[in-house]
Amino acid sequence: MNLAQEEPKDIPVPASEEKEIPQDDSENVKSSNDVAEAEEMEIAKSKTELENEEAVDETEVDKTQDEPAEPQTEAEDLKMLISVPHPEDTILFAVPVCAPYVTLQNYKFKSKLLPGTLKKGKAVKSVMSVFLSQKELPEVERKLMKNMGETELVNAMIGNVKIGAAGLLKVKQKEKQAKDQKKKELRNQEKKNAEKK
Repeated sequence: MNLAQEEPKDIPVPASEEKEIPQDDSENVKSSNDVAEAEEMEIAKSKTELENEEAVDETEVDKTQDEPAEPQTEAEDLKMLISVPHPEDTILFAVPVCAPYVTLQNYKFKSKLLPGTLKKGKAVKSVMSVFLSQKELPEVERKLMKNMGETELVNAMIGNVKIGAAGLLKVKQKEKQAKDQKKKELRNQEKKNAEKK
């Protein structure tokens, strides 16, 4: 509100502040011009007081703007999560996510879950083995994946699935070769033990 453009209003003066005008014309009598000037000065004084009060109100508003912001909401926290970390990023933790594949297309680590007979625990182990078998996996990311608890991973996974991921066939072949190698070693040890007896 601009006070300079308002017309002055008659402001009632309290009785204690009223100055008595002597009845006698011979004494110092204020002219009507003097009274008008005094009223104008009082109006200007009251306008100045109002402007000062408004200025104080504005500074109080500015102080509230300088106060620290409220804690972030969950939505703002989720915006801080990234799907593909950059080399200069400091990675604090990894979060297992189970979502539609279209949503996960930009994620660095992803595997397709199809309807099948694989239980949650085995599905988690096979997916993690695929992720950890990547050759160019930074050590920080490898540690973070290994530190994720199996219960956390199983809770994020859906049950009765078939895994579809890049490199899954190679991982399965390596696991099969390792099993076959162990079986051969066990057979060889059993033969040696049988020959000794």
